[in-house]
This record gives sequence, structure tokens and C-alpha cells, in this order.
Amino acid sequence: MFAVRRELKLNNVETSLMRGNAGFKRFVYNFGLGLLTASWSFENIKASDSKRIDAIKKVFTQVTMQRPEYTWMKLYPSTVYQSAFIDLKDAFSRWRKGLGKFPKKKSKKKGDSFTLYKTAGIYLEKGQPALLFTNRVVINPGKLIRLPEVADCLG
Repeated sequence: MFAVRRELKLNNVETSLMRGNAGFKRFVYNFGLGLLTASWSFENIKASDSKRIDAIKKVFTQVTMQRPEYTWMKLYPSTVYQSAFIDLKDAFSRWRKGLGKFPKKKSKKKGDSFTLYKTAGIYLEKGQPALLFTNRVVINPGKLIRLPEVADCLG
């Protein structure tokens, strides 16, 4: 497998949406990191970091995102916060194996990134069947790239 890296030319609305996605991922990562480190002080709970992060993800989805002060989170794709929890799991796995330092909180900086995982089919044209199980973007004639979940947030 390989990846293709492209620079996107975005207007102001798209730029702000991309920065919002990166900020959302940073918020979720820091949220999970804080809860995970706090959960180590709970007595009588013996669970691996991975199981604790899975429980934190459930709490985030079912409790935190439902609070009125966090309604803004519903504007962003769910795969953004899922990838934050995946990155957090990977960071703790590397730390436990001695391959990296203890994970630290993410801070806002130039070049922040986020990952989108396409979990459903992609429709190339209206009325045509979907391409199932793809993790690809749709490239239309004229070299336009449509990021399906991000485009849904714009509309």
C-alpha cells in the first residue's frame, strides 16, 4: 500500500473547516489522555490501556458529546475523533514497549493534521452503485478532489 500526498487549494470556509477538524482531533486526544491518566488512580480496576481507551471512547460518544455545551462536536465527522483514539492507543502502545516517550498533550501549531477513514461506499455518480470498502477520495474530471465526509460538513 502507498499514500499520495497532495496540497489542496482551499477557500476561507474550507480552510476554517480543516482547522476545525484538526482542533477537534486535538481536543479529543487531550480529553482521552487526561481521562486515561486519571483512571490509573482508581483502585480495584485492573484493565489494559487499550480497554481503558475503549471505555473512554464510549463515555465520550454516549455522554460527553450529548451535553449541550458540546453540540459543536456534531458538526465534524465521527472518523476524526475515532482516529484520535486510535492515535492515543498507538502512542501508549509505543510507550509501553519502550519505543517512545510518554504521550503528551497536543498543542495548536502550524501543520496540524487529522485522518478521515471512509467507512461506507463512495458514489462516483448519482444513480450509480457505490464502490464498497474503499478508503479513497473521488477525483472528478478537472482534477477536483472531493473528500466525502468533509464535503458533507460544508453542506
